[in-house]
Formats: sequence, structure tokens, C-alpha cells
Amino acid sequence: MSVLEGVLREELDRLESNLLALKEKLSKLPRGTIYIAKAYNSFFVYRKRKENGRVISEYIGPLDDEISKQAIEQAKDYKRLKAMILDGNKELQKLKKALKAYDK
Repeated sequence: MSVLEGVLREELDRLESNLLALKEKLSKLPRGTIYIAKAYNSFFVYRKRKENGRVISEYIGPLDDEISKQAIEQAKDYKRLKAMILDGNKELQKLKKALKAYDK
């Protein structure tokens, strides 16, 4: 095994374990998109998500409520983790493609 192949395999293992950890974190966060609605000069936070092909709208609370702020932060974290997983999967495919040259 060449040095380059060893480095690529180590990177592949590291990336796979990181992706697994990211997916675990993602599974602990609530799914859905946060949106803010205005009613009677007040703002309210809702979460929309799909379940069994139906769109479910879940009331979170008033915008200035601590629970609403936490839900907004969780939605940001969810979006960030999804993007990181997508990028990680692209890198994983590149590494696997690079390692195919050594499998011959």
C-alpha cells in the first residue's frame, strides 16, 4: 500500500465516522421549516413538516417566547447539519472514486 493510498483510506474512515455523528445529531433535532405569522399586531412561530404525505403545521408560540427562540435555533442547526451532510457525502464519493484506482 502506498502512502497516498493510506492517507486516502484514513480520510475515508474519518469522514464516514464524522458523517455518522452528524446524522445522529440531525436525528435528535425536530424536522420541519420554521415560519413566522403575523396576527393582530403580534408575531407567532410555527413549524411545518410533512408526515405521511400531509403537511402538518405545528404552533410553537409567540415570537418573543424562549421556546420559540429555541425552535428557531434548532431549525438553523438542522439546516446547517443537512448542508454539512450533503457536502460530506460529496467528499465521500470523491474519495471512493480516488481509491478505485488502487483497487485494481
